[in-house]
Amino acid sequence: MTRQLLFCCVVFSTILSCKKVSESTIAVTSIYPNSDGPGATIEISGKGFGNKAGNVTVSFNGVRATIDSCSDSVMLVVIPAGATTGSITITSPGHLTYQSTSTFTILTGSWIKKADFPGLPRINAASFAVNNIGYIVAGISENGTELADMYAYDPVAHSWSEKASLPGPGRQDAFGMTIGNKGYLIGGWDTIGSLNFLPDVWEYDPVADSWTRMNDFPGTPRIDAGGFSVGNIGYYGLGYLGTGDAMDWWQYDPTADTWTRKADFSYDTYILKSPLSCQSNALSAAQFSFA
Repeated sequence: MTRQLLFCCVVFSTILSCKKVSESTIAVTSIYPNSDGPGATIEISGKGFGNKAGNVTVSFNGVRATIDSCSDSVMLVVIPAGATTGSITITSPGHLTYQSTSTFTILTGSWIKKADFPGLPRINAASFAVNNIGYIVAGISENGTELADMYAYDPVAHSWSEKASLPGPGRQDAFGMTIGNKGYLIGGWDTIGSLNFLPDVWEYDPVADSWTRMNDFPGTPRIDAGGFSVGNIGYYGLGYLGTGDAMDWWQYDPTADTWTRKADFSYDTYILKSPLSCQSNALSAAQFSFA
């Protein structure tokens, strides 16, 4: 009888011990990011996940996901095809379930890998598009060389082709835009020898595959400028002057090859002082006059 009682106590103690381990709490401290699309990998941090990916399940609004890696505190999870916006559910090895209180947003759309860029890898290049063809020009290579070459990308053929290089000095942080059926490259800077902000303006004709130097930009040369075109007129300005931010704004007429200074950009139009000011700032930007 004593042996039977002892055996029962040991078994009961073992059951309690196992139950205590399997009922460990699942806690989630972060889900990063909190929105993405199918095929993307997110990181879930917390505790109680176990240490084997095959023993834990994660579902996005009921659709089971693939777990790339799992430790008791961090999981890397691939968002499954067919997932929809909703909660994330985690089931632990001990069959405990966690359900997120916040909604994970499934983003639509997808990325498809196309032909790699054939030129030297670079940063701070400029770009523009003419007649459904994209152009990448200039920039600085990973070894610090200022570049002047240009490549065109045809999204229908999914192919790149090298085009005429910019006749001017290599540069980075130039500004590119399209006016009519031609591309334009403005300014940038050259670090060979000394820091040099460039004022030159170049017009690219995709039919002739040639560059033409236009009149220099009459304002203070700059980098990181902004601009756009409306009809056959370009607008350019703002940016960084080397000593501070620029607020001036200019109109460019490529037919006359002339620049005209317009009203300076107002600092108050882009300072967001409260959430309520967002709408008024957007309206201020929308009311800019091109006359």
